[in-house]
Amino acid sequence: MKQLKNEMDNFLINEITTRNIIIWEWDIINDDLTLSSKTNKSSKEFSHNKSDNIDDAIENFLCGDLKKIMHSDIKNVLSTGIFKQSQYRIAGNNEMVGWVLIDGNIVYNEKNEIIKIIGVAVDISESKKKCDESYEHSSFLQTLIETIEEPIFYKDRNGIYQFCNQAYCKFLGLEKNKIIGHDVFEVAPYDLAEIYSEADKELIVNKGEQIFETKVLFADGQLHDVIFYKKLFLDEIGEFKGIIGSLKDISDQKSIAKQAEKREMIKDLFLSISQNISNNPENANVFDMLIKGLINIFDDADYGSVLENIDNENLRSISSVGYKNNSIEKFEINIKDSIIYRLADGNLSQSKILRNINNIDDLAFPEFALTVDEKAVNTIMSIPVKFGSSKQGIICLDSNNENGFTNFDLSIAEYVKMQVPILYQLYESNKERLELSRYDSLTGLVNRGYFTVLLDDRLALAKRNKTICVLVMMDLDGLKKINDEYGHHAGDEYIKVFGRKITSCFRTTDIISRIGGDEFCGIFLTGNPQKLIRKIEKFQKTFEAIQIKVDNIQFCGSFSFGLAQFPYDSNNIDG
Repeated sequence: MKQLKNEMDNFLINEITTRNIIIWEWDIINDDLTLSSKTNKSSKEFSHNKSDNIDDAIENFLCGDLKKIMHSDIKNVLSTGIFKQSQYRIAGNNEMVGWVLIDGNIVYNEKNEIIKIIGVAVDISESKKKCDESYEHSSFLQTLIETIEEPIFYKDRNGIYQFCNQAYCKFLGLEKNKIIGHDVFEVAPYDLAEIYSEADKELIVNKGEQIFETKVLFADGQLHDVIFYKKLFLDEIGEFKGIIGSLKDISDQKSIAKQAEKREMIKDLFLSISQNISNNPENANVFDMLIKGLINIFDDADYGSVLENIDNENLRSISSVGYKNNSIEKFEINIKDSIIYRLADGNLSQSKILRNINNIDDLAFPEFALTVDEKAVNTIMSIPVKFGSSKQGIICLDSNNENGFTNFDLSIAEYVKMQVPILYQLYESNKERLELSRYDSLTGLVNRGYFTVLLDDRLALAKRNKTICVLVMMDLDGLKKINDEYGHHAGDEYIKVFGRKITSCFRTTDIISRIGGDEFCGIFLTGNPQKLIRKIEKFQKTFEAIQIKVDNIQFCGSFSFGLAQFPYDSNNIDG
């Protein structure tokens, strides 16, 4: 038995020595503190600073604010009778030595009074150092990750977010507590969360890394194009613990590429319209072609119209695509009464996306809501444009989608805004060139060349409809005499007055042409040639009564005429 006791004592001494354990005893009645001597480094420091009472021990062994903490802890022990295990930083020779873990048991007398406390102090300096190093390393990594601009996250094996940096929070527009501890279905919209969840499952099955492109709802409420980079996190034995991931916003890159693509499409559209104008200027409806093309280019556009701004007072429709009511072509409204003006807060100088169309009950032009497919217009993108030097207007692209059009579409709209004036200038130039090639510059009547083309058309039309085409030749009387006596400017006025008066006398469908100096010709489709002759004769008398004034000169004019009827007098133009 004695041998066993000796072996136990030796074992305890060895454990105390090798593990740097100090056994202490505090006699509270006599305030006497005793420390064991069978210790290693820590006991040497303690023995060097040996203290007889607890206050000296605290003053000699503890560092800084821990002295106050220790005094407070002792008071709590004496008042509550409970000794709590605590850690303290110790000092030796006025230098910090390390950390100790102090624990103890309270001893009571027969009166249940505390008479002493016996305990141990374990040197935990090495483990504390490792813990501090681990904390510093973890803190360093945390700080490092927070400085990275790219969003980074970590999800555990159950798909619960356990970590993310501020960049990730900023990207999603969520506080950390709305992300950490939640799964992807609580963080992202359901349709997007399904995509992310399926991608995670695929990564877990296939192992390794995963890179894929998708969309994320950004803090600004817009869907952004992103690339996810993800990798499985495994422990030291290769067991799956979670997923580490980052994402990169590629919206700008894609936007630049898409913008370039859209601009090329607009260039192609404008080139096609320009070629159409040049090749077929008479039948080129530039605005219809423009609206149809833009509807194909803008993904959200379903319908469209062009409104001309008349003296900054009224808007008048000059073209539309996709609307059911044909009367929209004649639509005109005061600008301030228009839905465009009201939703744009009166600012019609900038391209805008106008939403909540159906929330306005008193629409001034309900026909705009009557589309060919009978769907309601929910969003309008208005693009202010200039037609030449003086004309202004608005291109309206309309969408069924309540969230139709984006800021990207607005940037493309600005490009359209810059290109339309160039296109319209080409249209006007071709129109002017066409008029010069077809119409007499003095009277504005059809010239000889175009008259021949129209005569062929009218003869063919008369033949199809089995009606009579009357060709009337008219010569102004005395033009040479007026030129000689009063000058050519008087002769020009004589010609112009005749052109104006005869045009006003007949229908717009009748063709009046100046085919020579004093020669005019008219083409009339009629079922009653005699009635036409009487009308010409009546005009003849009216014209002869007109006083033509030039400067201080005044004179009258007259004309003679002859006619031929198709098919009675001839069945072709040469006969």
